[in-house]
Amino acid sequence: MTLRRSDFIVSSPAIARALELALKAAPSQEPVLIYGETGTGKGMLAEWIHQRSQREGAFVSVNCSTFNPNLFESHLFGYVKGAFTGADKDTSGLFEAAEGGTLFLDEIADTPLEVQPRLLRAIEEKLVRRVGSSKEIAIDVRLVCATNKDLKAEIAKGKFREDLFYRINAFIVHLPPLRERVEDVEQLANHFLTAIAEEHQQAAKPLEPEALAAIRSYGWPGNIRELRSAMAYAVASAGSRATIARRDLPPPLDGGTAVTPPPPTRSESEHVRLFRRIYTQSPTDRHAWALFLLSWQQVLGNVRFSRRDMVEVMRAVRGPDPTDNALANEWQRRIKPIAVELGLITEDAKKLIIELERCRAVLQSGPLSEVTEPDEARPTVRVMPSAKRSSSNRLKRTNLPPPRTSFVGRSREINDLMAQLAAGPGITTLLGPGGTGKTRLAQEVGWQLLDRLHGGVWFADLTETRNVEGVAYAVAQALRVPLTTSEPPESAIASILESRGDSLLILDNFEQVVDAAKATVATWAQRAPRTRLLVTSRALLGVEGERVMELKPLTFPAHKASASLTRAQLEEFDAVQLFVDRARLANLSFNLDDRNAASVGEICSILEGMPLAIELAAARVSIMKPEQMLLRLDQKFDFLRTTRRDLSERQRSLMATIDWSYHLLTPVEQQAFAQTSLFRDGFFLEAAERVLHLAAGRDVPAVIDLIQSLRDKSLLRSWDTSSETRFGCYDTMAEYARLKLADWAGSEEMQKLALQHAEYYLTYCEQWDKRIISRSALEALDRLELERENLLAAQGALIAAIARSTPEGRRRLEGLLCRVAFVLAHLLRIRGPSHLRQPVLARALEAMSRVDSEDRARMLALDSIVTGESGDSKRAMQLAQEALSLAQRLGAARVRVQAQNQVAWLTFAAGDNQKALPLYEEVLAGFREIGDVHNEARVLGRLGQIHSRLGNQDKGVELLAQSAAMLEELGDRIGQAFQFVTRANILHRAGKYREGLEASERAEKLFREFGDKRSTSHALGNRALMLKLMRDYEGALRVSDECRALAREVGDFNTFATDLANRGHLLVDLDRHDEALAAFEESEKYHSRLNNPMLVSVCREMRAWILWHHGSAAEAEKLFAEAEQALNQRDASALASIKVSRGECLVDSGRAAEALEPLREAIGLLRSRGLTGDRDFFKAVVALARCESAVGRASDAVVLAREGLELAQKLGYTASDPALRVRRNLLDLERLSHPDTHS
Repeated sequence: MTLRRSDFIVSSPAIARALELALKAAPSQEPVLIYGETGTGKGMLAEWIHQRSQREGAFVSVNCSTFNPNLFESHLFGYVKGAFTGADKDTSGLFEAAEGGTLFLDEIADTPLEVQPRLLRAIEEKLVRRVGSSKEIAIDVRLVCATNKDLKAEIAKGKFREDLFYRINAFIVHLPPLRERVEDVEQLANHFLTAIAEEHQQAAKPLEPEALAAIRSYGWPGNIRELRSAMAYAVASAGSRATIARRDLPPPLDGGTAVTPPPPTRSESEHVRLFRRIYTQSPTDRHAWALFLLSWQQVLGNVRFSRRDMVEVMRAVRGPDPTDNALANEWQRRIKPIAVELGLITEDAKKLIIELERCRAVLQSGPLSEVTEPDEARPTVRVMPSAKRSSSNRLKRTNLPPPRTSFVGRSREINDLMAQLAAGPGITTLLGPGGTGKTRLAQEVGWQLLDRLHGGVWFADLTETRNVEGVAYAVAQALRVPLTTSEPPESAIASILESRGDSLLILDNFEQVVDAAKATVATWAQRAPRTRLLVTSRALLGVEGERVMELKPLTFPAHKASASLTRAQLEEFDAVQLFVDRARLANLSFNLDDRNAASVGEICSILEGMPLAIELAAARVSIMKPEQMLLRLDQKFDFLRTTRRDLSERQRSLMATIDWSYHLLTPVEQQAFAQTSLFRDGFFLEAAERVLHLAAGRDVPAVIDLIQSLRDKSLLRSWDTSSETRFGCYDTMAEYARLKLADWAGSEEMQKLALQHAEYYLTYCEQWDKRIISRSALEALDRLELERENLLAAQGALIAAIARSTPEGRRRLEGLLCRVAFVLAHLLRIRGPSHLRQPVLARALEAMSRVDSEDRARMLALDSIVTGESGDSKRAMQLAQEALSLAQRLGAARVRVQAQNQVAWLTFAAGDNQKALPLYEEVLAGFREIGDVHNEARVLGRLGQIHSRLGNQDKGVELLAQSAAMLEELGDRIGQAFQFVTRANILHRAGKYREGLEASERAEKLFREFGDKRSTSHALGNRALMLKLMRDYEGALRVSDECRALAREVGDFNTFATDLANRGHLLVDLDRHDEALAAFEESEKYHSRLNNPMLVSVCREMRAWILWHHGSAAEAEKLFAEAEQALNQRDASALASIKVSRGECLVDSGRAAEALEPLREAIGLLRSRGLTGDRDFFKAVVALARCESAVGRASDAVVLAREGLELAQKLGYTASDPALRVRRNLLDLERLSHPDTHS
């Protein structure tokens, strides 16, 4: 049956499932994430969801891949007047436009990484802040997102935030490609044919049988969009005929097979033959390009292709001589721009996309112009107009200096700058700090535009100019005209430019003459409206109509990531490509290989992709290897210099390049710039206003103006965070600023500034640390994570201050140090890196005196927590007891309760629930006494878990409900996440595995959202256990692998070892005993070190069971005894499990009489505590039933067997269960429940 739902045609089950889920999602307010290939109808589905959502606001749609990354945020959130150049009025963003409705973000994967935190905050807190404003605007917007990329893969590459992914995927809808909807192809085609006919007021043309067969067998890589275009093409091709034949369909449907390109002619593939025609005769012919691209798309089986794909085609045309790099460069710089300009291919990151609809439209517009096949006896001649730079006619229209070296990378920047210049005349400023490659980029774009501008491309170097007249004369020299008139030189230049018509004037190094911009650049733009003015500068011009393109460094590997990347992966980075290219100029034999690739990558990382710095480093290849260079980069200003005489003085060293910018600053700007080196990893404006200490005076600008000026002059950079704009320097600039600060300030002044910085960040971070347990948890964690390095710097400054302090000042400084340590430990626990926690505490404790104080007691309690989480529970208990004793002596109530809480936790973690119960009850009373409601709620949850473990399920559920209600009221979302973990544990004990799985998944989702990897690994371990108990062994193994990988990464050995033990149980069920034994042995080693006797007991019990069944009964008996000894009567259910496992072994060995009493005792223990609904009780029932039968008590065996079968049904055990052990037990129970039948 065919269903029609609005504009969707639904015959296939795949699309039906997608629409059913979309229909369920429609009335919800939660975000929807739509996955689907290009052309599958993601936008239509998003609007379909909106129409059924009962939301009255607008449906606002935006494609994230189409925005300039620099403008993305202003489009999304809006901006206020003056926020940036060109912001001449307050403007609302897309979120505000969608108020009360739906915002559809198509291609969400292309959202710039720096914008993603703000997007997450908008979704989470339903608040937006326009760019440049501090006012927050409440929004009511439902979000629908779509992508054709694998977001988890993008997360792994570091291109998409994991917390954002988990916030937008409340509902996930997969739209199937058309090749998976074969049932719908005919109906969709008829639908499009009818629509086309109605549009032209004609009768619909039906498809003839051969045409119908062709569209059914075709793969439709462009999906519904391609099908619609094909039908439009077919209608046009059919003309006045009443039906559509196969020949009317577009290539390759018009006669070729669905998946194979037309047969090659002249022993050459068709797509190669077509490209040869383009290359040798018709490089700008749209029809030739359209034919080639359509043919090649069939060979690729995809509309996307890479530069490497194209090299293979060019190799077939050019022959064996050119290198792959030469072919790639020729394609990238000379050939590809033609196809892009023709509109037949578009760029998407490092991939290119064939625009099928445009190619087919070109073929409909008229026949291919007649061209002759090349004479193969003649040498091939390239006819690529934009490729050559040696034509004398062209050189008459430019003074561009011929490049001395190849141009590497920057393909995206070239395209963006070309597009900006192609948009029309005006002023474009290419802005960036020294050494970023502004001049080379401007020249490269000039060469590429030369053939399009009949007035030419002209390059003026302004390095030596200092005023308006100097700028004018430098431009006159570039234009090759004398200034002989009596009018002012800048006016004469305006007249000359006006007479040149369509032209490009590049003004290089304008930063030292920005005061001349109004009289020159602004005037010329007005009087010569057909001239494009491209200005390279380290400072903004500040004139009307200025369009700014900020040039960032080349792409480079993340810091310390190169060692984990392959050579091929490193070669993808522009910075690495530049290093290799320039290194070969210094040493012809240099090659990037597996031995030096990681070092080259790390050099590029340390130099942050700065082209000048990389070129200076690469030049050293003539005398040392990259591995040696790494050792010298801590002195980069001495190391990065050259003796080349063809470079200007300021290009011969990194120091000279930055000196140039520094000496253009005013004295107070120089002072402010030097002091910004106090900050680490950036700062917010408020921090600068509170920390910078500038000379007083009426003429001293406000800090906000100084920061703006340093930003406009490229000494500072800025980027948006989820909360506000952040400022900072590139590392090289920061290192230079530290040198200048040391020159400017004496040691006493430096110490004063460092303490001012430390006290500010302590106050700021404490405020946000308190908000981690509120509804603002995500923003709090994001803000604290941004200040991690500033907090570490604050700790260093305080430790240094303590070392030189007087006894009177020491106490205050130690108090500050203690507070910094607490905030740092909390942040590092959640966001990491967790391995820094112990060194941070060790440094603080070492600096503090050993005199009894409340601060010391707090630090000991904190040290206990960190030590326990690192695996040394014995030492952790000693520290907790010491902290408790000290707090009691001092009468410090809050520290006393915190220490008691740690003692209780360590007791509980060791498996001693009986002892932990009164301890936690005392802790609960203590938190109530000091009014700590958040911790009171958390302790209630822990007490619920303990009561559940002790068999009092009702009490456990009651306390858990109290905890949940309090946390909800408090808005403590992190507390709620931990409460879900506790809930999962209680549900596991109650045998409610599906509910337990849901609780684990909710906990995991929250932990991932907060970026808490340690707790995420714990939640993953719980999920793996629940999946195993629900018989999803494949899923359990997969999640278990993820759990242990994450636990190992963050150093959570308790979770790692616990999951190993759970994995061992799973492998026993699957009869993989050798693997199980290894897992239990490794788990036991960890738990012994962690001082966790209960889990040591579990591992010994299971090792004994495995060894017994492999013929080592004596060794197994010894292990069973050691298991009971380790347990020491702590947990009745664990003791019962040991007795059951040993009883099983005895029965299997024909010693049922010895097993009878231990098994009966075990069953009694479990029944007395109400633990009769889980797998452990099932195992006990089976063992006792077999034992009773073996000793001749058939009637007792029957009763137990039937009880076991009833429980098996509740647990979801079936005869096809994946666990061999379960299937055997079920067979035994069936046999024992009907002794007469099986006698």
